[in-house]
Amino acid sequence: MNSDSSAANVQAESVAKSPENDNQQALAMLQKSDLEMVRVLDDLIYLLIRKGVIAITDLPPMAQVKLMNRANARQELGGLEQLLGGDDRIF
Repeated sequence: MNSDSSAANVQAESVAKSPENDNQQALAMLQKSDLEMVRVLDDLIYLLIRKGVIAITDLPPMAQVKLMNRANARQELGGLEQLLGGDDRIF
């Protein structure tokens, strides 16, 4: 291996392990989990409503509209069963 190749490898490793790269990876992971958490929270809210713990009217008007829009979209897609894959088990 020549010295130019070694220097390039060292530089590539330092970029891959830089704090900025770590921050970008952490941000990407959080953004992906945000989308997953939306579904979890959506299901949790509907569970609480179904069990009578809260009423949809307890929520702010804009939250009610957003939940109803999501419920309509999910219904058009076939309900919850179609959105949950085989590996989305709760327990």
